Amino acid sequence: MKVTFISPVTPYRENMGGPSGHPYHLMIERPSGIGVTVYTFNQNLLSAETISEVEKELDIKIKVIRPPWWYKLVFRLHLTFIRLLLKFPINYYIRLPKGVVTEIRKSQPDLIWGYCQEFSGILSQFKEFKRLHTVPDSYCLHWYRRLGRPLTLSHNSEYFKVVLNYKKYYRMEHAYDSSDNNLELEIRAAILNAEAKESVDILNNLPFDFGSAISYLRERKKMSVEDLEASALISQRTIYSLQKNAKEPKLQTIVALCIALTLPYPVSVKLMEIAGRSLRQSSIEEMIYAEFLQKSYELSVEDCNQMLTNLNYSILTTKTTL
Repeated sequence: MKVTFISPVTPYRENMGGPSGHPYHLMIERPSGIGVTVYTFNQNLLSAETISEVEKELDIKIKVIRPPWWYKLVFRLHLTFIRLLLKFPINYYIRLPKGVVTEIRKSQPDLIWGYCQEFSGILSQFKEFKRLHTVPDSYCLHWYRRLGRPLTLSHNSEYFKVVLNYKKYYRMEHAYDSSDNNLELEIRAAILNAEAKESVDILNNLPFDFGSAISYLRERKKMSVEDLEASALISQRTIYSLQKNAKEPKLQTIVALCIALTLPYPVSVKLMEIAGRSLRQSSIEEMIYAEFLQKSYELSVEDCNQMLTNLNYSILTTKTTL
């Protein structure tokens, strides 16, 4: 599956000069088989060296686009008062250069992914493609909340700014393109297909002993032993012992490893089978484990431990657990 991602900011592991952390962590958790090309205006001003690091970390291609000449002129000549005259927020009027639009169309992506509310206008340049629009928050709702807290507005000019922005973002959100090629089930089907392919590939290459299987899965997920320790709440000493088949793992340990490695459910079941374990349908606690495994992309081991504690069951792992 090929995805074209268009954003004002370049994805980065944390928010730097804008909401760059959100798309970064969505991409790093994506299933294998989904290729991403990023087109960014780099408004968070990441250096070329940092952009190269992000490309390697996320296994993506990043292309930086220059902002429109009129946009640079407005800010260079301090003409920002023009925004008062506009129906929508100023970034809404940004469009991709024709050369970039042609390049994207020729690449025939399966999905155009637009990021940030004000870039919703750019998606109108690709009406023939499947499109997805994600945002870090509803800006209209943000300004609406501010209006509901008048004591936080220190003077009349600030109140005017809040009212103006609320109206602009309200109009913009109502102008979103909701035609049929947005957010269709075909997108979900393509993602499910990629996940299924990943499961088949893992199962076809999974070693037959538990220790080698854990090593293979850890390396496939590009996780160090230290990373797995932090995610699974299992000590490095225990992980090394498991990889050497020095001791048989407990069922809870296997569940924690599957969640930490974000394994597809069929792979988790196979890993338990290799270890000589299974989930008993007669056990409520173990059926809860099954629910955890089916949501491994959504839950952390800490989340699971908290839910088990709330239900008066034993937690999955601690740093000393075997």
